[in-house]
Amino acid sequence: MSASESVTRAPRLLRYPRRLKLVAIITVLLFAAALVVAALSAWRQDNLTQSLREDTAWVVYKLDRDAVQLLNHLLAETRGPLSPAAQDELNLRFELLYSRITLLREGEVSSLLQSISSARELLDQIQRQLDSLDPMFEPHDELARMPVTALESELQVLTRLTERFVIAINGYLAESATEERALLSTLYKLLMSLLIGMSLAVLLVIIFLVREMRESAAARREQEQLSKQLQVTAKQAQAANHAKSDFLA
Repeated sequence: MSASESVTRAPRLLRYPRRLKLVAIITVLLFAAALVVAALSAWRQDNLTQSLREDTAWVVYKLDRDAVQLLNHLLAETRGPLSPAAQDELNLRFELLYSRITLLREGEVSSLLQSISSARELLDQIQRQLDSLDPMFEPHDELARMPVTALESELQVLTRLTERFVIAINGYLAESATEERALLSTLYKLLMSLLIGMSLAVLLVIIFLVREMRESAAARREQEQLSKQLQVTAKQAQAANHAKSDFLA
């Protein structure tokens, strides 16, 4: 009976490393999948942030451009008498300009600008300047004559503010790009370190599995030899019993 037990135990010693190998492979695959998911999440978040910054820069650029165009159009139209149609067009241009500042005050763009101290201060100054200009721009039906001299002076102040606003946003974007490149370089180094560590871990697991398989094979051979010895001993004992029975008979 002991011989049969030793024979059945031998295969079980070989099954344990296989299970361990399967668990190790699954662990490595899950770890690699986690790295991929983390990298994709970071890449997606970076794309969203970059898109938001580009949208903000575009709206700020359009704000400055519309302010300059409004001033130039005012100067061009006031070389002679200001016609009612020209006054209505100037009012329409100002409303478009005012809508730009509304976009900068809403949503994620506003959150980004609030995080930039210089841009936040300039945005408040531009808002106050537009509020002071608002009563001066009216359709011809509501305002017979625009205060052209005051408008020119106030619009020049506005264009200087919007120009500084564009410079502040561009400076922030350049600084952010530099910081992101440095962060990306650090992340690449960290990723390489993780890959090297994962490779070493896999190598250690393989070495451990090979050692376990060798030990299992040695144990199996030892048990097979022990089983053979037990079988020989059992046969010898059985032969001795037969001889004793024959002698007593």
